[in-house]
Amino acid sequence: MNAPNTTPSPTTATPATPHTVQAVDTRTAFHAALLQTLQGAVARSARQLWLADRDFVEWPLDDPAWLDALTVFVRAPQRRLTLIGERFDVLRLHRPRFVEWRRTWAHAVHSWTPEPGAPAVPTLLVDDGPLILRLQDGERWRGWVGRDPHEARRARDELEALLQRSEAAFPVTTLGL
Repeated sequence: MNAPNTTPSPTTATPATPHTVQAVDTRTAFHAALLQTLQGAVARSARQLWLADRDFVEWPLDDPAWLDALTVFVRAPQRRLTLIGERFDVLRLHRPRFVEWRRTWAHAVHSWTPEPGAPAVPTLLVDDGPLILRLQDGERWRGWVGRDPHEARRARDELEALLQRSEAAFPVTTLGL
């Protein structure tokens, strides 16, 4: 899916108006856009967030600002954070603060992995409103971020279809028998 009407990306601007989209073209811009999108979802009191990636290894999940924004999100009533990924084992190795944070907020964080043969997991963050961040090319850090209700709806539909072919994953605790 191509980005609708993208403009060059200032890494500090937050999309503010409907159908505003900015290009993401570096790793730094991707990280800044992730935090801005999360903070935007918190500011608009989103009730649901979906994070999707193959393994989340490039996401700044251990960053204190990221964890603070996630904490503000899940502390509000009736919030749900859904993670969709193919491999969660790398989080235990590379993002221990996030893994520990998740233990505390397990009631609001749900993790899923697609069954074999399901479509590939896209790299995106989307809320229950118009906010969306999609990375289309992870090698070159090409993507876009913005407020576009139509693209956000398409992304949620794409993730819902993927969730129908997924199973619960990334348990908070593991039992050793």
